[in-house]
Formats: sequence, structure tokens, C-alpha cells
Amino acid sequence: MTNISCFISYLDFLAKVQDKIDLLPTNEDLEGSAQALLRLQDTYSLPTEKMARGELQGLKESATLTGLSTTLQLDKKCCTCI
Repeated sequence: MTNISCFISYLDFLAKVQDKIDLLPTNEDLEGSAQALLRLQDTYSLPTEKMARGELQGLKESATLTGLSTTLQLDKKCCTCI
């Protein structure tokens, strides 16, 4: 593959990414979601660790919040929002 064809492929890739960028959540969306999770956590006295594992009041859901950073972000947000 020549440099020109690589560059054209790269431009095609960027165009495809640009088309999808509007589908991604904004910072406002993410902050609103975090605040909603914290309200649920506070209302139902849900421990952060159990929420992250998908354990909600004795029920285990298949969906989990993966990664330590996710749990830490929820804890950090908790300190500033409530």
C-alpha cells in the first residue's frame, strides 16, 4: 500500500468516525446518568461495590459496571453531589 492510499484510507476512516460522533453521549449525558445512579444508590441504600457488580437488593443482574475507575468515579461523584 502506498503512502497516498494509506492516507486516503485514513481519511475514509476519519469520515466514518465523524459520522458516528453525534451518537456518543455528551459529558452532560454522563454526568446526568451518574447523578441518577447516585440518587438510586442513596434512596435504596445500595453499596457502591454491589451496584457495580449488578447486585441490587438481593438480585444479581448480568450487567455490571466494569473497571475500578467506574466505581471510583461513582464514589468521587457521591462526595460532590449529595
